Amino acid sequence: RAMPGVEAGYRLQLGAFAVGNLAFSNVGLEATSILPFSNRNAVFKASLSSRKSPFTITYAPFGGSGFFAIYANTDGIIGFEAAFEFGGSAVFAMGPLTGQGRLMSGVYIARFEVDGATLTDLSMTFVAEGSAAIWIFSFGASLHVKLGQVNGGAMTGEATFSFSFSMGI
Repeated sequence: RAMPGVEAGYRLQLGAFAVGNLAFSNVGLEATSILPFSNRNAVFKASLSSRKSPFTITYAPFGGSGFFAIYANTDGIIGFEAAFEFGGSAVFAMGPLTGQGRLMSGVYIARFEVDGATLTDLSMTFVAEGSAAIWIFSFGASLHVKLGQVNGGAMTGEATFSFSFSMGI
């Protein structure tokens, strides 16, 4: 769980690019600082993409997505989190309509040192999402489901559905 605070940083978005039938999208490098509202230490994070915006590699009709982040404070490395998913993925362009979609399942793992205790989260994930744009209209929808176990305890789960529509020049 995230602690209350402010996260500020920079993301270098590498964009989408293809080599033959192999397409890469949403690849980004991030460096951020997490400044808590309490008297805890500031945390620094370096990552390849992010949990909310993972990279995707597509070799139609297959694809994989993921991210990796490492966390540190002034005492050293305090944790990491990563997710890797595999399934179907597609990027398309038909005239003025462009878009991408993916249907994948995978694994999420995180391990952190918090106040002298080790927190480990091992979960399975399922993702169904897509987005498209035509002229000045763009829309997208996503369903993210995560089910797992924290520190060998009780099972936990979460599901998030989102939809977006925009119109603009």
